[in-house]
Amino acid sequence: MRIGRRSGWRVGAGVGLAISAACADAPAEEAQVEGELVSIQELLDSAWLVEEIEDRGSAEGVRSTLGFRVQTIYGSGGCNRFTGKAGEREGVLEVGPLASTRRMCEPPAMDQEQSYLSALGRVARFRLDRGRGLLFGLDAAGAPLLRLARLEGQA
Repeated sequence: MRIGRRSGWRVGAGVGLAISAACADAPAEEAQVEGELVSIQELLDSAWLVEEIEDRGSAEGVRSTLGFRVQTIYGSGGCNRFTGKAGEREGVLEVGPLASTRRMCEPPAMDQEQSYLSALGRVARFRLDRGRGLLFGLDAAGAPLLRLARLEGQA
């Protein structure tokens, strides 16, 4: 995912997020993340609050979110709202270009938004820990990039 500063925030075309529907041998890096790999179908009508981005907690007072609807992901980077087409083909989630509002915010919100969207663009699959209500965005090697907590009653 590319993030530019031309007329505000824009995310470049060709963004691809992949969620593997099945994984035979999980890489060793995944051992610290519990739960099962999930497809987009299992995440529909759910909303999540970002708790960590690449092992860093969210900035105080900054709320980054991620939600899933039929053929769509949406959320807030912490300053701006975003939405984009999402679909699944052959067990892999594909996300198209994201549209975003173009507000300017205080540096902590802008910094977190940039980090979040960058990490989101590198997510290869998601792992869901149903018992703790946590969703982990993993990179292609299985290392966690994002930790999100379920937002009850919101979708």
